[in-house]
Amino acid sequence: KKIKSHTFDVLLGYSYQQEFRNQTDLESRDFADDNLRNVSGATSITATSRSSKWALESFFSRLQYDFDNKYTLSASIRRDGSSRFGANTKYGSFVSASAGWVLSNESFFPDDKVVNYAKLRVSFGQTGNNQIGDFGSVALVSADNYVLNGSLTSGVYTSTSPNADLSWETNSALNFGLDLGFLQSKLLFTAEYYISKTTDLLLDVPVPQQSGFSESLQNIGELENKGIEFELKGRNFNIGDLKLGFNANISSYKNKILALGNGQDQIIFGSGVDFITKVGYPVAQFYNYNVTGVYKSQSEIDNDPVTPLSGTEVGDYIVQDTNGDGRITSDDRAMQGDFNPDFTYGFGFTMAYKGFDLSAQFTGVEGRKVSDNIINRTESGEGFFVPSQYYFDNSFHDRNPDGFFRRPDFSSFSSAGRLTRKSNLSVLDGDYFRLRSLQLGYTLPNEIIEKLN
Repeated sequence: KKIKSHTFDVLLGYSYQQEFRNQTDLESRDFADDNLRNVSGATSITATSRSSKWALESFFSRLQYDFDNKYTLSASIRRDGSSRFGANTKYGSFVSASAGWVLSNESFFPDDKVVNYAKLRVSFGQTGNNQIGDFGSVALVSADNYVLNGSLTSGVYTSTSPNADLSWETNSALNFGLDLGFLQSKLLFTAEYYISKTTDLLLDVPVPQQSGFSESLQNIGELENKGIEFELKGRNFNIGDLKLGFNANISSYKNKILALGNGQDQIIFGSGVDFITKVGYPVAQFYNYNVTGVYKSQSEIDNDPVTPLSGTEVGDYIVQDTNGDGRITSDDRAMQGDFNPDFTYGFGFTMAYKGFDLSAQFTGVEGRKVSDNIINRTESGEGFFVPSQYYFDNSFHDRNPDGFFRRPDFSSFSSAGRLTRKSNLSVLDGDYFRLRSLQLGYTLPNEIIEKLN
């Protein structure tokens, strides 16, 4: 609806989604003849089936307002109900609002040939997450056998912990933005800053096994994300028949755990390498021993002012005493970075000359850590996997006293060797810069296309 310089847009809506899934598996064995191609021709037939369903009900509304292409306002509210949540808390409400001010449409904005467009933006919004199992809040049962009166009897048991108060995980984000146009919008610049907080995280929480379960799906913890982004685009720059365009962007993002479960300030987990999620730090930091060298003689072990790991032998790793207590224990594991880069960046260009066109796009990340489980195994010095040539060339032994990998030991490796499988040697720099796309083309002239047709 438009009234003079005022433009309104109102939306009211309702939606309902439902999904059913049914799956049946048949397994046939022991056919009397290989020519029998029908399931019923088997001597042994086993059938299993599984089914699942979920539903989502939503009520939503939105109001948008614009005044004279200078000021924009938008507000919305929605209420969603998910069958996946507990009987007491199936519904959640989520609001959002945004405002924009086009400064370049104001009378006081200078008639500048350099800066022709400017806009300020701010927005706040909430979103809900219901991405859990279809029956995450109720107790499920699984089949199992049980000895009853001396006989094996089939039965069922409760396999998941119920939670009638399980509800939505909520993300609330605040965003500030600036848009600028230069040279009649041939050059466009965008800056964004955002901060978001996720509350009531949906996590599997360890619980006392006296409860009958080892973990329970609950709403716990808070996570904060902050980031900044810049983007620059150029278009329609012409030098005679040569047409040029380009783009560049850079962004930085950080996250931090604000809270975990009651009485809990960290979670340690992992297999090939360990990770730690700790209050006040980013999610899933690598958490392993820092290896600083190799013990090359028994005298080095005996004279080390720091008591090494129990069972340390010649050829085992020297571990850094990170907490300074004079002995190496599991408490000396240290944070060694995470998967999230310090910043990401990219740039590209387009060129066109007469019928030819060329475009390329590059991208890169800096400050990211990764782990390679294959390297963790092939450079362990143990006999469970085939060692790499790099390991053999750089492992410590009598003929290579300057090696920096622990000694090869394919039989009775030490307990210290087992503990230091998880170390900084398995955490690698994940930085990269690469060509994402490259395209060269030629557009045939119209007269040639007409002849071909």
